[in-house]
Amino acid sequence: MCKINQFLIRTQFPYEFLDASTSDDFFGHPAASLRGCSLQFLHGPETNHSQFFLAIKETCLLKTSTQTFRFYDACENKISCRVTFSPSLDDRRRVLSGCLLRIIGWPSGGNDNFERDPCAKALVSLEQSGTIEMVNADFTQLFGFPASEAVGRKLARLLLLRSGDGGSAPDSGCW
Repeated sequence: MCKINQFLIRTQFPYEFLDASTSDDFFGHPAASLRGCSLQFLHGPETNHSQFFLAIKETCLLKTSTQTFRFYDACENKISCRVTFSPSLDDRRRVLSGCLLRIIGWPSGGNDNFERDPCAKALVSLEQSGTIEMVNADFTQLFGFPASEAVGRKLARLLLLRSGDGGSAPDSGCW
């Protein structure tokens, strides 16, 4: 099952955390220390800031949306996750009290959790060239290659070996 946590944030800049319904760390930051902090500490060079802030502003119009974003944890590792932005109304459902963020599927920490990600099977992390950086246990079970054999090799080559074709994979242009 995927990890899902909810956070209430202010709908005006600097988009501060008002409340958190989690006891876990949030991208490497203790959840208890989030109140009053701006969401901007999660943003990095690959975060789509305008799309993120627009989704928050749309909750003021009582709109809900779900999108994928790339955030950065306390160690500056990139993490992609699904975020649902919903309006949060007071008890009488009359006044907007903030934007409710539901963040789905982030790992609790850095690469150590790549192996135990509950949201996916057969995870593979690739360099831009198609060379395998990391695999999880499900990859090993599904494809029959231990991590020690897979890491450092081209994914396309391993898939050809797995297919039994035995053909040679081109060195460039693969994934």
